[in-house]
Amino acid sequence: STTSIFPVSELSSAVLHAERLIGLHFFHPIRKTRFLEIVRTPVTSEATIATMFALAHRVGKTAVLVSDAPGALVNRILGLFWNEALRLAEEGLPVGEIEKEMKVFGFTQGPFEMMDEAGLDFVDDLVAALNLSLPHFFKPTALTGNFRKEARLGKKNGRGFYLYRKKRPKLDEASLRRMLDPAKADKTPGAAEARYAQLVDRLVLVMVNEASRCLEEKVVE
Repeated sequence: STTSIFPVSELSSAVLHAERLIGLHFFHPIRKTRFLEIVRTPVTSEATIATMFALAHRVGKTAVLVSDAPGALVNRILGLFWNEALRLAEEGLPVGEIEKEMKVFGFTQGPFEMMDEAGLDFVDDLVAALNLSLPHFFKPTALTGNFRKEARLGKKNGRGFYLYRKKRPKLDEASLRRMLDPAKADKTPGAAEARYAQLVDRLVLVMVNEASRCLEEKVVE
């Protein structure tokens, strides 16, 4: 299975040899991304795990063993990161500025470009699933759901936060202005400046905190 939203274990009752059931979670773009999550269920055999590590090595991937939980490791952390970026946009920070600041920090892509790459329908489903399974998850924003209703799914259909009609994607600022509710933005003096000052901390530390939780919960060693 390649899912990262619902537990692989849910498939156990439908297979004859549950000990041979395992998750292989690849990341886009698959040809370029070397990382691979191997998701074990409570009854996955050591032989199955060893076979999958051998396969990962054969196809040139760096594999990490994770436990069977919604989002596993990477998408759980990314889900909180993406939701925080969406909240910042809803609070009034321009999407282009959020993208720029994260690239200055060291990211090769901003969070909205990453969401377009993953697919906004997937992001919408992931954030909803994490909201149900993680008690500390902030309430999801409606932004990805609204984009999804308009069939704006990201790079795969040429329309998301960016438009992909030419070689260089262009931020779709007109659609963002229409979908972001200006009434939600905090207009008190200094609010925008304070958010700019907090932007990187809010986006990076939410991932640091979630990584710590994953270690505590033994999602990964």
